[in-house]
Amino acid sequence: MDTLIDLFEWNAWANAKHRDVLSEIDFEILQQDTPYGRLIDRIVHIFASFKMWHQRMEGESPDSVLTGDDFSSWKDLSHTWEAYDQLLIKYVQNLSPAQLDEEITYQSLNSKWYRRKRRHILIHLTAHPNYHRGQITALLKERAVAQFPSVDPVFYHLTTDDALISDTPFNE
Repeated sequence: MDTLIDLFEWNAWANAKHRDVLSEIDFEILQQDTPYGRLIDRIVHIFASFKMWHQRMEGESPDSVLTGDDFSSWKDLSHTWEAYDQLLIKYVQNLSPAQLDEEITYQSLNSKWYRRKRRHILIHLTAHPNYHRGQITALLKERAVAQFPSVDPVFYHLTTDDALISDTPFNE
């Protein structure tokens, strides 16, 4: 359980780093088309999938997903994104180990029925956003709009652990 909680805390930290950079960009730039669709839709997809999967794990089968059109300002978008990050951390913290192996049955957006173990859904929710953060980073770097900090887990743990033990190498 600790590892899963750690993954969600890292994911929220990485999302916060992206929100910090994205908050400095004119909201109109986020409306631009990219090879992956509108940039704002890539951004919203990161947390919209959190909402959708959370609903599924709670026994609902949503029939739509948030898009960039659901937000008229960066402030609203950012606030919603952060709220879903925190919701998922709390959700995972309150799960028992037995609940991780429970099967979730849900209807997809294309009306097909599926069954997944909760643990597999949760793993997806920590891996998939990394893919989209990478797309966003590459697109904005390529267009010379923004530079993002590295959000690899090793850098996250440098901020949360007492990792630095010396400024100089040890002599053996």
